[in-house]
Amino acid sequence: MPNVTIELCKKRQFLPGGIEVLYQDAHLLVIYKPAGLLSVPTYFDPEHNVHEYLRHHFRRRSIYPMHRLDREVSGVLAFAFSERVHDLIKKQFEEHTIVREYIALVEGTPPSAKGHWESYLWEDAAYRVHSSTDSSKGRLSTTRYEVIFSKKDYSVLKIMLESGRKNQIRVHASEARCPIFGDVKYGSTRSFHQRIALQAYKLGFSHPVTHQSIVCTRELDSEFFRYVPSLDLYKKM
Repeated sequence: MPNVTIELCKKRQFLPGGIEVLYQDAHLLVIYKPAGLLSVPTYFDPEHNVHEYLRHHFRRRSIYPMHRLDREVSGVLAFAFSERVHDLIKKQFEEHTIVREYIALVEGTPPSAKGHWESYLWEDAAYRVHSSTDSSKGRLSTTRYEVIFSKKDYSVLKIMLESGRKNQIRVHASEARCPIFGDVKYGSTRSFHQRIALQAYKLGFSHPVTHQSIVCTRELDSEFFRYVPSLDLYKKM
């Protein structure tokens, strides 16, 4: 993304649920969601989620989620304060011009230092996502990765999404025989602090009103540094 303007909060601001405000203006909001918190309401938990906390905090304003992260995953999320801004940013998601980068701690190491995983993803009645080479069974999904740290039995990957399907990174990593730590649903045998070792650390997009390039990043959760020195990790991100 050319001429990137990095927007930072001068003072860290936290909302209920451990939500941290990373960027805010009259049109949109970017926050950090901690692991263990839903992005939006569900039938099973309509109250304890990011969207409901934000609706309560901004009670005089409408707020629209742009995308989601799984409950067990932490990271950067964007919300719009109007339907118009929501629709304009959503178009960027659909056109795959949004920058979305993740860090994942995985079992094993992919055979190549850089590469991509591509398949058609579909969800069954039990809410489990499956991968297929058959285009009639799902939606084309592409995940790019880069190994930025590795040891004998685990690796840290930087992951870039070209599409944003449910459980996409988790399914592709599992299919590559590199399940994410803590992701029992998709084959992990390693625990990770009652969460999944996946964090959305960077989100970049073109501001739909000012047309500035906005990039929001969030430092990695401390749990990751029990497996890799912070300097070794950050210099490669």
